Amino acid sequence: MKDILEYNKQAPNDYPFVYQDTMERVFAEDFNKTLVEYEDRLLKNISNYGPDYNIIRKDVRYRRPSSYERFYTVDSSDIHDVLAENFVRAYKVGGQQGYKDFGKDIEFNLGVFDIDEIALSVGDKVGAITNSYKNLVLSKLRVAFNRESSFRDFYSDLLSYKDFQKADPTYTTPMPSKKNMVDNYATREITRNVFNGRMSAYGNTKRIATYIYKTRADERVSSICAPFHNQVFQPDQVQGLIPKHRNCRCTVVPNT
Repeated sequence: MKDILEYNKQAPNDYPFVYQDTMERVFAEDFNKTLVEYEDRLLKNISNYGPDYNIIRKDVRYRRPSSYERFYTVDSSDIHDVLAENFVRAYKVGGQQGYKDFGKDIEFNLGVFDIDEIALSVGDKVGAITNSYKNLVLSKLRVAFNRESSFRDFYSDLLSYKDFQKADPTYTTPMPSKKNMVDNYATREITRNVFNGRMSAYGNTKRIATYIYKTRADERVSSICAPFHNQVFQPDQVQGLIPKHRNCRCTVVPNT
């Protein structure tokens, strides 16, 4: 437990996940590739609906939600798969690290609760991502209909959408921002799943009474994290507790 208890003496970002930088890089590459393919699929799908667009543009009676669904509904299973694969990997690495912290030389395997937690997280993230693309398509359709734009002009406007290339400052944006989503998911979600895996392994030891929240206690601590420093949490309160934000350096110290 020495490496945990001396947490605050260590340099930033060197604890506790030896492979986290590599996992973040691999995930970012895979996730970016997957989003590029999803965008290509989305645009190709929309390109097939010129006749439908013209019918809706000419007759307002067809401008209802069910008429728009065909434009933004495409297969998102590859997004689900890349998130699930990388979240599971991160969770298991965190779990193995948790066992190592307690000197347990056994393999960490996902339990039913772990699998359910990952599945719920993946489902939420896929929904948020696809909804951002849905918002983009709907906003472009409404603008085009109001302007009486041709399908060609609508499609050209969609292709030129700046946030296919440019990042915004938020997490999963209301409108899609590929670079932003890749950067944020790689840093936050890998950290979150490694942390959750570690907490699951700690729980499996049946030796944890409580946890103490630890910031770095330096001038770089964010206003989000600072109030939590040295707060005590019960074992059932720590899953998903960290990270509080991107590049969060906090951890929890088990009290046995």
